[in-house]
Amino acid sequence: MIQALRDALKDEDSKVREQVLVALSQIDDPPAISALVEALKDQSWQVRANAANALGLRGGRNGVDALVGALKDSTWQVREQAAWALGLAGDARAVDPLIDALRDESSEVREKAAWALGLKGNRRSVEPLITALKDTSASVRGMSAWALGLKSDSRAADALKEALKDSDKGVRQKAAWALGMLLMKFGGAPTGLPDSLTESN
Repeated sequence: MIQALRDALKDEDSKVREQVLVALSQIDDPPAISALVEALKDQSWQVRANAANALGLRGGRNGVDALVGALKDSTWQVREQAAWALGLAGDARAVDPLIDALRDESSEVREKAAWALGLKGNRRSVEPLITALKDTSASVRGMSAWALGLKSDSRAADALKEALKDSDKGVRQKAAWALGMLLMKFGGAPTGLPDSLTESN
C-alpha cells in the first residue's frame, strides 16, 4: 500500500499528490515518513506545504532536518507550515532555525516561529522573543508575548510590562497574561524579578 502511495506522489496532478500526503500522514511507518520528506521538494508549493503539515501531524519526528531546510523555501506558506511542524517536533535542533525565522520577511512565518518557540523549553529563545515584542506586526508581538508567558523567564518582565502599552489590544491582553504567568511562577512577590513588575504605577 505504501509503495502504491509513494508511486502516486509522481502523479502529474498536484491535487492527487496532495491527497496522497493526507493518506501518508495517517501511517506511522518509516517509508511513509520518508515519502513525506521527499514531497518537501515537490514542484508545487501547495504540495510542499501539505508535506510539512503532514510531518507536523506525525510530530515532526524523523523529518527535522528536512523541515529546517523548508524554512528557507521560496514560498512563505511552506515556511509557515515548516515552522508549525518544527514546533511540534521534540528536537532541540529546531530551536536555532526557528529563532532565525523570527526575522523572516513574512509576518505569518514570524508569528508561527514565535508560537513554535513557545512550545520549546529551551531558554535560548527568550531574548529573541523579547526583541520580537517590537515587531511591526501585532500578531507577531502578541504571539511573542504568549510564548514568553509559557517560558516564564524573569528576563522578559520589563519588556512584557512595556507591552501593556501596545497600541493593539490583543498584544496587551497576551502581555497581561504572560505577566500573570511570571507572578504565578514566582509566588506573587518574586525574588529575581525586576522591582518594576510589582510597582503600583
